[in-house]
Amino acid sequence: MNCFGSASHVCCALALAVSCQLLVASAESADEIPASQTNTIDRAEVDSLIQQLGSAKRTTRTQAEKSLQSFGPALLELLPPLDLVRNVAARQAVRRIRIQLEGEAARQSLKPRRVTLQGSYSIADLATKLAEQTGNPLRFADSNAEDETTLPMVTVDWQDVTFWEAMLLLEEKGWFARFDSQSGDLQLSRTATLPMSVTSNREAVRIRVSPLSRKAISDEAVLLQTRVSIECEPRLRPLFLNYASDDLSLKLGTKSASSFDAGAKIELPLGISGREAVFQPRFPADPNANTAHLLGEVTLLLAAAEQPIEFSRLGEATGVARRRGGVTVVVSSVLLGEKDGRHSARVRIQVSYDLGANAFESHQTWVFHNRVWLAASDDGGKARRVAPKSFDTLFQNETGVGIEYVFSDLDQSPARMSFVYLAPTQLIRVPVKLDISGLPIVNDAD
Repeated sequence: MNCFGSASHVCCALALAVSCQLLVASAESADEIPASQTNTIDRAEVDSLIQQLGSAKRTTRTQAEKSLQSFGPALLELLPPLDLVRNVAARQAVRRIRIQLEGEAARQSLKPRRVTLQGSYSIADLATKLAEQTGNPLRFADSNAEDETTLPMVTVDWQDVTFWEAMLLLEEKGWFARFDSQSGDLQLSRTATLPMSVTSNREAVRIRVSPLSRKAISDEAVLLQTRVSIECEPRLRPLFLNYASDDLSLKLGTKSASSFDAGAKIELPLGISGREAVFQPRFPADPNANTAHLLGEVTLLLAAAEQPIEFSRLGEATGVARRRGGVTVVVSSVLLGEKDGRHSARVRIQVSYDLGANAFESHQTWVFHNRVWLAASDDGGKARRVAPKSFDTLFQNETGVGIEYVFSDLDQSPARMSFVYLAPTQLIRVPVKLDISGLPIVNDAD
């Protein structure tokens, strides 16, 4: 475990114990169920078992439910919509099975992705291989280099390391992975300035912590403040960071300091491109302290298991419904236009969730940040994505929303393009425990 300081700070070692535990799951995980897994399930057997869920015999119903659950998350693609299950007992059982399997899929998605790679690579090729092995989008973006071929090769020898451990090993070689504030992409770049204190855990979450800055507030007390950054693997999508200031504390030797902002409850939305959750706790303390131990817990709300829902031939998609996991998307109308050789499309959709109000909880705005695009191709036949220029909310209730997306200034007709809606179907609360010792304290002016 390594720690780096800026030019004015002394390098330090941080001991971090972070545990991420699933507390609440209300809708789907970050990975699609591989088609190969789904194809190994006998659809006729599934249909027969679903019929048995409505049997008059309790033992038959119970055994059928257990058999269906044993297929695991791969079964989700084959479960019928609840409104098509006419038998009440069968419909309730399908609901229970879906909730259990989606929770299992969500827990699986929170396990860290691992990398095994040896050899020497250009940084761009290395980013590509990392993305291929982990499913985590990663790209090379070094504004200081005009020609990538002039950059030195990067030699790695990784055996089953986690994604964030790989990022930490790259930092030791001078390459830094940071989320772009505009696009939300994780980018590898070089910088002449070493980052502030950095550490990572062995889960799907990375935590970066700066030294505590010390500012005098009286002759007998100082205010200590640090910057804590929590980042999920790029394939995961954090929506909100929640914490209560009273849940954080600072140990200074044998003494303990409570938060300066006592009683505060903080919720930080991460927005459409947000990938990094940052908070800056403050603690009043003894001015003679040199190191500290940060303790506490914060909670991330994640949108898990994003799955693409595709409507081919947009011009023929009106009235078509598509379903992935527990989410259903219906294209209610498509209005195509053309003016001066430029094309446009207004696409209205309805998005609904099997789990009703539980899928949205108290946060409904996240659904408007789901990614949407038209799948097009350029003159050379290369696939590309066209994002909407804007969107409008048509309606919003406890089970779903209606949205209109506007695509404009297109160089080709969207009638034959595919409309793709990327839908998470589960919200997961992930508590992240902090136990950080040996945290240095520096003067505010340093």
